[in-house]
Amino acid sequence: MCRAALESPRKSIIFEPYPSVVDPNDPKTLAFNPKKKNYERLQKALDSVMSIREMTQGSYLEIKKQMDKLDPLAHPLLQW
Repeated sequence: MCRAALESPRKSIIFEPYPSVVDPNDPKTLAFNPKKKNYERLQKALDSVMSIREMTQGSYLEIKKQMDKLDPLAHPLLQW
């Protein structure tokens, strides 16, 4: 549903609330900040989120490691 919202011309309305996610590399900074919306970066992180089928194939730590390799913001975004 998030991916569809990001492709819509009404994404700023649909994608509300915008995620507030702390940057794993800099805990004092928001990687996704509602005051500075970056839909392209959000799309990139969402593209790195694994499918449910893939997530059920391994342990939590294995899945997190795989997602972190693809995009360090994918897992924090999924937790949001």
